[in-house]
Amino acid sequence: MKCSKCDKNLDKEDIEDIQFRGTFERHYAYVCKKCGYIIGFSSNAGPR
Repeated sequence: MKCSKCDKNLDKEDIEDIQFRGTFERHYAYVCKKCGYIIGFSSNAGPR
């Protein structure tokens, strides 16, 4: 994967996943550790 801001090739170790909770789901923001740019978001259903 490549960061669209700093144009560096990223490994798993170069990406930080920040978890935050919505009303019913757990959400994640993926951030480049090299420049701090948010690469993307995803959501994952959590326990109810």
